[in-house]
Amino acid sequence: MTIPIAVREAMEIKPGDTVVFQLRDHEASLRRIPIFLELAGSVPVPPELRGLSLEELIQLEREARGRAAVERHLRSLKHARSD
Repeated sequence: MTIPIAVREAMEIKPGDTVVFQLRDHEASLRRIPIFLELAGSVPVPPELRGLSLEELIQLEREARGRAAVERHLRSLKHARSD
């Protein structure tokens, strides 16, 4: 498919880039899918997390979600007892 040059330039679409069309209410929109490495540095990383591997970050997130689930459960038990 040929995308008009004005659109390609405005969206910074280059040959070989991946784009996706989204249909909504009989209208189409076009998005360029960024290359993952282009996103490097776009999200601030807290100093204490810098240098950790992906596996370490995933483990920390799992642990945090587990703690949050336990806290929610304990609050629900406390709430149920007070009724």
